[in-house]
Amino acid sequence: MSLATRTHDAPMTSTHKSRLEAAAATHTGRRERNEDACLVDPQHALFAVADGMGGHVGGAVASSLAVETLRGFYERGDDAAPILQCGCWGEPSPGQRRLDMAIRLTQRAIEDAALGELKEMGSTLVALQFSDDLALVAHVGDSRAYRLRDGELVQLTRDHSLIQALVAQGSAKLAASLPARYQGVITRSLGPLGDSSADFSTVDTRPGDVFLTCSDGLSGVLEANDIASLLGHGSASEASQALVDSAYAAGGSDNITAVVVRLS
Repeated sequence: MSLATRTHDAPMTSTHKSRLEAAAATHTGRRERNEDACLVDPQHALFAVADGMGGHVGGAVASSLAVETLRGFYERGDDAAPILQCGCWGEPSPGQRRLDMAIRLTQRAIEDAALGELKEMGSTLVALQFSDDLALVAHVGDSRAYRLRDGELVQLTRDHSLIQALVAQGSAKLAASLPARYQGVITRSLGPLGDSSADFSTVDTRPGDVFLTCSDGLSGVLEANDIASLLGHGSASEASQALVDSAYAAGGSDNITAVVVRLS
């Protein structure tokens, strides 16, 4: 079955000392519908991927609510570049507090809509916010963010998943032996069920860095060296398309979404 892939390109935009080129691609994979959603907002240097879950239509509703609520929050605010430098005594930066508030609003939006057949819907979320020489990373669930620098790929997020929790507790062998039905279990998500708190981190950026946010339909299929190779060549549009195409060709059965941001 042939399934269309959608690509969204963003024009170059200024973040003071760096310039961004961003693009996104998504594919239904071998599922009946695409329950992933993505945000490419060059005006606010904000980029995100959401991976929905929750039955017949719930996943698509939840992921769309996540990115549209996030988009709306920043569109209603001012266009000043966010301050990502941490405050005194390690307090969250103003930019982190702002993104945290936006994510809390997405949580509320999904909760309020979780009625009837949508009562068990939820979504992961991973977001990147750029300003000056910094990037703020936020995530809930197992959608990931990566940075490629000088050929070295670094994962910037730690999955909120059953497998990662077992690994963190020193039970890597148990994690590796889990039946397939447990391998996709996540421990945090936006929605009415469970923990919805986001983790935040701030990393430095340099010209030449390439950032990726993606759903687990991509990260669960491609090896790190394959991701690094595909990220390192071509434009953001070409890289995002190549990543999604490669994950599908490798047998990816889930929805596949990639947002690539290249700094120059």
